[in-house]
Amino acid sequence: MSLLGLLWMLFLFVVSCDSGVTYNHSGNCADWAEITIDEYIIQNNVWGKQNITNYEQCIYKESPIDNFPVGWHWVWPEPPGGVKAYPEIIYGHKPWSAASTTADLPVQISAITDITAVYDITQTASGSYNLAFDVWLNDTNPPTGESITRELMIWLDREVMVPAGTYQATVNIDGEAYDFYKTEFPDWTYIAFVKQTSEFSGTTRIDLFFDYLVANGHIADTEYCSSIELGNEIVSGSGSTEFANFTVTVN
Repeated sequence: MSLLGLLWMLFLFVVSCDSGVTYNHSGNCADWAEITIDEYIIQNNVWGKQNITNYEQCIYKESPIDNFPVGWHWVWPEPPGGVKAYPEIIYGHKPWSAASTTADLPVQISAITDITAVYDITQTASGSYNLAFDVWLNDTNPPTGESITRELMIWLDREVMVPAGTYQATVNIDGEAYDFYKTEFPDWTYIAFVKQTSEFSGTTRIDLFFDYLVANGHIADTEYCSSIELGNEIVSGSGSTEFANFTVTVN
């Protein structure tokens, strides 16, 4: 092994020890690697890495037979810049993908009765990151990157990093308090609900966020919910996230 390789392994070891994170899975560490389980895709999303090379991010599926546990781990340095990556589980039609993972999405918001995500997550991490849903809304079906109207994020947990945009209000949705942020990106509106109390196991009613946004004029019920994704936006640091379960039902 080269000296550079030995130094990189030492860096990974030190960061993992400092954060208390241990990795029991090597997994697939290739950029944009994917694992398909039924109607879901685990994706090793590194959309913001730019020219960074001294990092590690891997996805895995523990059992060759069972769908769960699945997860990922990461080590990212601290150069200037924002979000480096978003390892995630995808359900639906990501606007840049060729097809949907399920026949249930995309669906027009006006036709939705209920969208519920159920999850059981174990996370150990340090640095700057969040754990958040990313929900894409489009004005076409099928969606494209050019037809995006809104990016709706629901943050279940965060450390250091804060959402883009300006604080609008604290709102109560399904009995839980969220800080509501909003801003205009060049190509779409960014909306974030940041949960005041972190949650790693439970349910999130995505449709209730749509109800609030439609009722208050932030989105239109003619828009399509294209995909529902859940992952970690990572700015820097190290961590490990494992799902014992994740399901989305659309009615």
